[in-house]
Amino acid sequence: MLAQARTRIRRYTPAEVRGDPELLVVDIRSADERERSGVIPGSKHVPYSVLPWRADQTSEWRDEELAGRRLCLVCAHGESSSLAAEQLVELGVDAGDLIGGYEAWGRVGQPVEAGPIRAGAFAPDVSQWDAWRPDEVADLFADVDLPWYVAAGWAIDLFLGGERREHEDLEVAVPNARFDELAHVLEGFEVVVITGRAEATPLAEARDCLMDTHQTWIREPSSGKWRADVFREPSDGDTWICRREPAIRMKYEQLIEWTEDGIPYARPEIVLLFKAKHSAQAKNQADFAAVLPHLDRRRRGWLRDALSRVHPGHAWLLELEKAAA
Repeated sequence: MLAQARTRIRRYTPAEVRGDPELLVVDIRSADERERSGVIPGSKHVPYSVLPWRADQTSEWRDEELAGRRLCLVCAHGESSSLAAEQLVELGVDAGDLIGGYEAWGRVGQPVEAGPIRAGAFAPDVSQWDAWRPDEVADLFADVDLPWYVAAGWAIDLFLGGERREHEDLEVAVPNARFDELAHVLEGFEVVVITGRAEATPLAEARDCLMDTHQTWIREPSSGKWRADVFREPSDGDTWICRREPAIRMKYEQLIEWTEDGIPYARPEIVLLFKAKHSAQAKNQADFAAVLPHLDRRRRGWLRDALSRVHPGHAWLLELEKAAA
């Protein structure tokens, strides 16, 4: 797959990048990796997870700074950047990547500079999580007029009809573009955007990166406890868009299912698609094993097709084939 992608893109050496002033270097690494390792001077940061719809000038989330430019994508080692560049080429973008990535750039002595540190950012104390239960967030969101739903591990348990394991946190999801419609129910809480692996930034100081991030932690001032993680997901009107593969879409009326007592949750096959990235974690493997017998042919087929796009060769694909036999 990687070799095939590289046949379709232009690959640049560090010397070629530095010698081409018309080339826009786009760093697709995470914010915390840039802060930790440094950056290429003059590079623009667009995280890999949002790159396609930032580069696609027909998208409502487009970044006009990328329009009509030749792009050289940079990741840590020059592998993800090749796959990302191929995606952009399919969208009609003139994109290539840096051979060897940021590591190669520094190894041959090209200039680097310290990564940016966001104003107001801090390291959140994850030991202070004491999450709400789904029924508590449902009460809080009772008057919210937008599609929202319980996501991640709790969504699996709501689908299966009972709490199977302890949950350290509670994730709910809303359309990114409509996040501010929660303002009235979140008034009085501290709202921070997760802008790096161990970095939280108050919402007011993180407005410029809302389209490039997705986690929003909610803290109760009186107790100092983190109560919920609100995922801000891409969407197009009444359609959810997968942040890991924009071609994967579903109407909210299909995506959201309901418990008998009226709590909305994400379809389990969608939850498993996201859990697949960290399938080595015991809780995610256990969730897959618990859900698989309850997936009908249509749900298994959707998950198989989505996994094949996002994680080709994933071990769960074989388990899905066995279940279908």
